[in-house]
Amino acid sequence: MPFKDNVKKLAYGRKYQAEGREKLKEQRELEDFEKQAVATFRHHCVGRQLFCLRPFPDDHIEKHYADTLIHKVLKFPVISIHISSSITSSKIDDATLKIVEEEDRLLLVGEHKGWSAFGIEGLATAKGRNIIKSCGNFWKDLAKATKQLKQCGHLPPYSVISKYGISILGWPMGSDFWASPILCSQEGKQDNMLVVKPNVDNFAVLMGQDLTLCRQENRAYMLWETLIPAIYQPKAICEIQRIPMNCSPQKY
Repeated sequence: MPFKDNVKKLAYGRKYQAEGREKLKEQRELEDFEKQAVATFRHHCVGRQLFCLRPFPDDHIEKHYADTLIHKVLKFPVISIHISSSITSSKIDDATLKIVEEEDRLLLVGEHKGWSAFGIEGLATAKGRNIIKSCGNFWKDLAKATKQLKQCGHLPPYSVISKYGISILGWPMGSDFWASPILCSQEGKQDNMLVVKPNVDNFAVLMGQDLTLCRQENRAYMLWETLIPAIYQPKAICEIQRIPMNCSPQKY
């Protein structure tokens, strides 16, 4: 309906412009918080550093593995954290660190005792992986694990994942070392370590939706992502089990 009163028309235009500016401000704020979440995530995640990223579905998946995923597609894991109104940088950081913990638990461990994940396997639970028992000596365990990987055709460099922040500088077989406080065995015990050969043909993350921040009703927010690990070559993984507990990294 056309305005007959120019004053009303002007007031309406100003109101419309103000609402537009407010929506634009909120959108920019949302984008800034999402950028902060992504930066925090990249700084703390471990699993993403080892897995290649692929979109889901992926035509490169071997048929035998794709078949095993069919029943999981409908239950594609969604990792999410809800944030109450009055969003702040501190809340974003806290929520992001929780996402990091859940994602690393899914990729590095997968479903294990006390933690359900639709039966999804991670590095430490993949069927067919190499498994050795710790002898109680860090260097001997590494040597045995790398020998096992070599025998399976997976040559160095390797990556080592442990709950400890042990330095292995100068280790000729290693390219990098990752410390993760969530790493555990299939039994849920933190007495294991992984030596793996990261490679696009060995294991990857099938990405449904990368880390995203969205606004919900009542000015609440949700930080979420959806992804699934795909282990193509479990023999590219060697899990060292039953590492002596209550041992410092130096003694181990």
